Amino acid sequence: MRGCETAVKNLHVVGYGNWTGEGSATLKGVGSFVKHFAQVVGGRVDEARQHFE
Repeated sequence: MRGCETAVKNLHVVGYGNWTGEGSATLKGVGSFVKHFAQVVGGRVDEARQHFE
């Protein structure tokens, strides 16, 4: 980890540490963070896919 970012490119950590949000380390609390990260990662995949078409 480098602060709030991973040292590995394209590795997304959800529910890790108190900087990800209140309750994010619990199964119930992580839901909204997972939804957000899924949208972010999905957008990056779509962006990369368009680049290679």
